[in-house]
Parts: sequence; C-alpha cells; structure tokens
Amino acid sequence: MFDALNEIIERERLRLQEQFNWIQQFSDLLKTINIMDKPFAEPNLVNSMPDSIPSITRISGVDGGVVSEAFSGFDVILYRAVGVTFHGIGDRVQAKYTPNFDPEPKIFLTPSLSSRFEFSRISTLLRLLVEYNVATETIKTENPTILFLDGKVAPLNSDFSDITTRTKALAQIESEVKEAYRDLINVADDNNVLICGVIKDSRSRTLTNELIQQIPQWIRDGKLKSEDIKGWSKILPEMLDQNFTNQILRKGERTAWQEIPAPNWLPPKYNAKVLTSLIRPITEDRPIKIEVLLTNLENNDNIIDLAMGALSVLSNHGLPNAIPTIIIEADDRTRLSQEHLEPVINQISISLGIAKDQLRKRRAFRSTLS
Repeated sequence: MFDALNEIIERERLRLQEQFNWIQQFSDLLKTINIMDKPFAEPNLVNSMPDSIPSITRISGVDGGVVSEAFSGFDVILYRAVGVTFHGIGDRVQAKYTPNFDPEPKIFLTPSLSSRFEFSRISTLLRLLVEYNVATETIKTENPTILFLDGKVAPLNSDFSDITTRTKALAQIESEVKEAYRDLINVADDNNVLICGVIKDSRSRTLTNELIQQIPQWIRDGKLKSEDIKGWSKILPEMLDQNFTNQILRKGERTAWQEIPAPNWLPPKYNAKVLTSLIRPITEDRPIKIEVLLTNLENNDNIIDLAMGALSVLSNHGLPNAIPTIIIEADDRTRLSQEHLEPVINQISISLGIAKDQLRKRRAFRSTLS
C-alpha cells in the first residue's frame, strides 16, 4: 500500500511544482498587462485593497446555525441567526446583537421527510430564511453602512429544487426564503446599505474558467504571445480560484471585480448585479471570496471601497485566518450543536412516553465479532 502511496505522492509533487512554476511566470506577466475583458469590471487582474475605513461608524455581520436529526417517524431541525453590529472601529468598538446575544433556536418538527435530499435541503433553506430575516431586522434597528453575510450574497439557484424534486414542504420554504430575501433588498435599498457575502472556503472556478475563455482571444488579438503562457490549457483547468490566487495575490491585494449572474427570480426593478473578487487581507491565510450585491444604491463605487477597507481592518486581528472578526463573532454566537438538540429530544421523549433510544433511528452499537 505504501509503495503505491509514495508513487501517488510523487506524481502530485511534480504536478504541484509544475503549477507553481507556471503561475510564477504568469504572475510576473500580469505586472506588464492590463487586458481583462468583460465580465471583469477592471483592466488589471490584480488590484490593491484600501487599508483603512474613513467616515464609517457601523458595520454589521450576520451568520446562521443549524443542527438536525432524523428520528423514527419525524425529523427535527433547530436553527437560528445572529446579527452583530460594530459601532466604531479599532480599540473602542461597541458590539450590539440582533435579536440578542444568545437567541433561542427555532424548532422545525415534521413527519419524516421523503428523502435525505429533502431533509438536507430544508435544513439549508431554514438557515437562509432566518439569516435573511435577522439581516433585515439588523438594518432596521442598527442602520449599518455595510452588512456582511456569512456565505454567498444571494441564494444559489441550486439551493432551490427543480420541478422533478420539489415537494410541498420544499415549495413552501423556498417561497418564504425568496420573499425574505426580497424584503432584505428592499430594506437595504431604502437605507442605502451594501450587502456583501464572505465565502471562507470557496471551491469555485469562476475566475480560472473565465481566464480559460479569454486567453485564446488575447493570443489571437496579439495582446499575449502563446509562448509566454505556454501550458495554460493544462494548468488552469485543474485549479480552483482559491489555489490560483493564493500564488498571485500578496497581502492587501484582490482580483478584479468580476460580474456573475444574479438570482433570476429577482424582479427587474432591483437592477440586481453581483460582483465577486478574491481578496488577501493577511499573509498567513489563503484568499477568501467576496461577493457584493449591487441594486439601486447610491455611490456604489465608494461603498464598495468602504467594504474592502472594512475587510482589511477586520481581518487583521492577529489570528492566522482571514475571516473578519465580525463574522467570527456572529459564528460564535449562532453556532448550534448536539447539546442544543438533546433538551428538545428529552422533552419529546417525555411527552410521548417513548425512550430516546427507541426514537432514534441509529442506536450506538459495537460489534463483538473478531
């Protein structure tokens, strides 16, 4: 087994070395060109981030938590979200919490769902639902300039079922999530609040796939020489955006803003546009992906610069990760675990007069066979 493992490791070492050498060459080339085309909003692939936050006093972050378990005859999901608002930046920060510091989880209890897919999808949707509701409440009560969501700035189309997998329960919750998100956009627009998504461990290929599309045209147009980027068609398809930018971005740099599709179920009146970028606020961690939702806000460019400055400040907290402190705090406040679920199960067990071991589908066991 270890002989085979050593062969695999050696092949991977050679592949990674080849990637590293190519990206180093490409990174040097980037310093001399400014040829990025749409959907990029800037000509240079690598740009500087602001390192301070002028004239801003309130920044909010929202995160949600969920824990669930399937039982004999029914399913239970606990979920909640917390909005954290920092008043001030630096040594004198006052944090306020929406709805409070330790909100009571909501309980979703239903007869056994038809599949694990439906169970998992509903858990995700309930978390999104409470996040968007809390985000709306946070804007109303705290009036921040910028609101960061943990995760994507808008629900993915893949978060919703298609007609072949949609059940009555899914359809109801999906409708509530879309309505809650539209309410969030309305309140954000009314208060001129920029909504951003902070994606900590993205597996996207949005950037590398677009480079794969554009490089042949650059070569045909004479903007690049094929010999200068030899090997791109082999290297780029194998790379995630995060791995690629880990080698080309230095501290305080970000990639060009790139437009990606906005949710197709949003009404045209919002003029919704989503921009994404990978940023590197600290040296010790890989870049993180940022998304911003542009609708009918005033001074979009200025607010985006404020958001980037806020991320620079909030991510330089002394820990070896690039997650901004406001998201770390929201995550700490909203995280749910089995400890939160057990009291609910105890109460169900007492009320039904059925032992917990009988309610659970999978009981702990250990084989005695040798």
